[in-house]
Amino acid sequence: MKTIGKRLLTTLGISMALVTGSVTAVAADFPTKPVNIIVPYKAGGATDVMARIIAKAMQKQLGKPVVVQNRKGGGGAVAASYVKTARRTATVFWWAPVKFQPGSL
Repeated sequence: MKTIGKRLLTTLGISMALVTGSVTAVAADFPTKPVNIIVPYKAGGATDVMARIIAKAMQKQLGKPVVVQNRKGGGGAVAASYVKTARRTATVFWWAPVKFQPGSL
């Protein structure tokens, strides 16, 4: 019984080390393409300004170009459609703000 327990623990330990190592290797390579942040509102608004601040920090951290694109219209439907159908020449994020009003919960 003790031998089976030791083997099981050894096998689990080796498996976890391999999985952790492979996840770290994949994460280190992200992103492999430029990054596009899609904002569903017009340029100059609070959402756009916040996305541009984040984009600047991301570009510095990732060392890849980060571009903010504004796709206004349809209450965000235009931006959502673009994200869904966009060619994957870049890593695409949809910047969707969450509005919170005190007392609305």
